Amino acid sequence: MTEVHDQSHAVWLAAYEGKPTKPPALESPQSKSNAGQQVSHLKQAPKIIAPGDLAALIPEGWYSARCYEYRFMEFWSSSKLVLKFGISEGRYLGTRLECFYNLDRQKNKSGDYDYVPSKRGSYLRLMKVAFADIEQSNGDWLSPENLIGKMFRVEVTTVNRDHARETLGKNQYSKIKPNIELIHE
Repeated sequence: MTEVHDQSHAVWLAAYEGKPTKPPALESPQSKSNAGQQVSHLKQAPKIIAPGDLAALIPEGWYSARCYEYRFMEFWSSSKLVLKFGISEGRYLGTRLECFYNLDRQKNKSGDYDYVPSKRGSYLRLMKVAFADIEQSNGDWLSPENLIGKMFRVEVTTVNRDHARETLGKNQYSKIKPNIELIHE
């Protein structure tokens, strides 16, 4: 008979020998420190919860939308700026959609990272048109913070394939194409 070192080794050994097994109970961190007290030794499994903004699906076309948030993300080793919009008109009023812009991530002198738009990219074109009247000698006019609260004319498209070009089927969703136009209010 093989020597048993601990409970997990016993489960492995039983499975190896073809005996029925029961997985060991997970101990909570308090169970060992509260030795004389009545404490549950089973830890609850973590829950899977829905993300805050589930991807909406609305008909393709042009809508008025207000930018309410932005964030920087990394997708498959490329940097993106994600602008979040709320549709501001008609039947889909309040529907939240995202628009994605490619950016380069470069380390600055202090060791932090800066994001640089492509010289011919959609984000730079948007900012040049939207803020043509602002002094563009420094980079402050490029901040996505300048877009928050602004109204835009946006083109909505349907995403029906994932990054691996697999068909999404019933999991299709809408996003905003990057060629948005600022509506001067």
